[in-house]
Amino acid sequence: MASAEIGGDSSVEWTIKADHVRKRKLPKSAKSGKKGWRQHGIDETGFGARFGFLITLKLPKNRDNRTTFITTLAQACADAQARIKNRRAQVEFTLPIERKTPNQIRIRWKAQKPKTKR
Repeated sequence: MASAEIGGDSSVEWTIKADHVRKRKLPKSAKSGKKGWRQHGIDETGFGARFGFLITLKLPKNRDNRTTFITTLAQACADAQARIKNRRAQVEFTLPIERKTPNQIRIRWKAQKPKTKR
């Protein structure tokens, strides 16, 4: 299963693991602005519930941060419910960055082998 792990170290740390990278369009990594960096790639997979994202969030250790997270997550759920008919709707919530927690956010997906042409 492929994954992205994002979280706090001395700032924000990320790790991406892809199982079936699209060979015709290999991942790219390049400067973006004076201090920025951009990375992009494609991991072959399917669509729908069978191939959906599994998102795992670690609850913040600090009580105030945990309260902020839970409050904003509950509001995001209510917003999503209110926008259920809007196919382009987005929701967001705040997850405070935790020190020394590089896997605070984990997003996994089931990659599949690309179909070979016959």
